Amino acid sequence: MSGAPVAGLSVSTFNAYLEARGSKGRAASVQRIGGGASRETWLIRLEQPVEELPPEIVVRKDTAFEGVIPTPLEREFTVMRALSEHGVPVARPFWFEGDTSWFGAKFYVRQGFDGTSDQRRFSGETAARLSTELARALATLHRLEPQAIPLGDRDVPASVEEAALAEVERWYRHWCDHTIESAPMLEEVTWWLRRSHPATDEDVVVVWGDVGVANTVCSEDGRVLAMSDWELASYGDPMRDLASALWRGVGLLAGREHFLQAYAAAGGRRIDTERIAYYDVFMNWQVAIFSHLSKTTPEAEGTHNLHPNLLSIWAHRINLHKAGRQIGV
Repeated sequence: MSGAPVAGLSVSTFNAYLEARGSKGRAASVQRIGGGASRETWLIRLEQPVEELPPEIVVRKDTAFEGVIPTPLEREFTVMRALSEHGVPVARPFWFEGDTSWFGAKFYVRQGFDGTSDQRRFSGETAARLSTELARALATLHRLEPQAIPLGDRDVPASVEEAALAEVERWYRHWCDHTIESAPMLEEVTWWLRRSHPATDEDVVVVWGDVGVANTVCSEDGRVLAMSDWELASYGDPMRDLASALWRGVGLLAGREHFLQAYAAAGGRRIDTERIAYYDVFMNWQVAIFSHLSKTTPEAEGTHNLHPNLLSIWAHRINLHKAGRQIGV
């Protein structure tokens, strides 16, 4: 967690923004939280709660350059607003701001919570409760009619297979547009993903795409307060979200089977381990793409510290080799 200030976003400038919006709220502190290769997240604590805002709010802000996730910030705001209207536990979004003169980039303001996103804080009974709560939240999401959550830049696919292929092609195009080196193994994994999605008659659902405790605000007793960071939201296979959760360590809370059984018991879609295995390969391939791309941004090029770039290179290679081993390359 970092509290280092950046140009444009401070107590005084945020208070000027609130005043321009006609809000009576006043910020007491402004602090950057998390990392953020594609978005910055800032926690604002108000001097006191006001009618239109809770005591803690969050600013989700674009970086000053094109990030590693090929979706616009306004789309994430729109998705969260629709989800909040349909009973999915997300942070309530308040305002989207396209005027970059305020803080140097587009941003939106959403509800904040007094909670944690640190999975290491949970063990025993609270870990099991959190595993169950995440499973229930996903089941709630997957029961929505896809048309109820507009994604703006895409239509609802006719089938899960069509959705899977569209995601592969979207990410592969992003790789081709931004890569700085050839990667034969990535080409091999791409070829495999295009041809290997298991057949299913399962319906298309709204997919979070980035499931994990790190992207969830939780109470200390293991309850989900909000699912956050919806930049990877898409229409697709519900097993993609289960694979994403397991890939990001949700199975370590109370075991893989506890999580999957809790999802099924909450009215989630039929569990298909073959499709989960497919999306585990997809996750390694996808993370290999955007970890590689994160070191090609202007921010990465301008740093005097090699540590972030070395981590990106390591993440790219380790995830790509995992995907390769999974398909026998």
